[in-house]
Amino acid sequence: MAPSLDFLLEFRDHERQRDLNQQVWYIVGAVALTACNQGARVTELYQSATQDLPLEDKKVIQRRIKEAILKSSPLTGMPRALRALLPLYESISDDEIDNYAPRIAVLEGPDATAAVKQIEARAQDYFSTIAGPGVADKLRGLFAKHQPDLYLIGFKWIYEYWFSEDAILSRVETQMCTATANACTDAPNEALWHTRGIIRMGGSKEQAQFVQDIFLRIAQEYGARTEEIIKISDPRFDTWQALGDPKAQK
Repeated sequence: MAPSLDFLLEFRDHERQRDLNQQVWYIVGAVALTACNQGARVTELYQSATQDLPLEDKKVIQRRIKEAILKSSPLTGMPRALRALLPLYESISDDEIDNYAPRIAVLEGPDATAAVKQIEARAQDYFSTIAGPGVADKLRGLFAKHQPDLYLIGFKWIYEYWFSEDAILSRVETQMCTATANACTDAPNEALWHTRGIIRMGGSKEQAQFVQDIFLRIAQEYGARTEEIIKISDPRFDTWQALGDPKAQK
């Protein structure tokens, strides 16, 4: 019998006074479960998060969970994302479905050309912010020199365009999801980079700590490797060099 998700209740209770649209425990939890190959448990997480809530509130949480899993799928892998999403779809009645699609809404809107220009500007700013001063251009140049297709697919399409979409999840919330996805798939350097990104995007160290506490707890529960994850309380969190970050290890 699969273990209960009751261990997540302390994180839910920590945010109980916050608006549902601002709570992050369930989006971080959904991404962590997906990354740990426990996607089938996401339906249980959704049901726990929406228990006794009005229909419209359920749709808010559903929208955010689905976006969190979809947005982090380039990091967790589409097969794992589908293992989380398909059972969730099957559990939702027709009147409960939320199918808001912000990317399609923009691209099929009346002024798609202007919208694409705005997306490009937003995307460039997003990557420059997360990477830090000078590092974004360094990485763009490195990949353009060695493998232009990697820059196009891995950075322009995914890191810039895909991750920068903020109609459902804010930049800070997106970094929470990407940090979680990297941490729970045994990518410690990238997890560090994206956990720092929570702060670079305007989040607090306390928010980053809350997220790290959730994904480490879930990783521990399901046996994901996290031995090399640098904790926020570790002095190296601010100095360790990761992914071209100019902060060098001392």
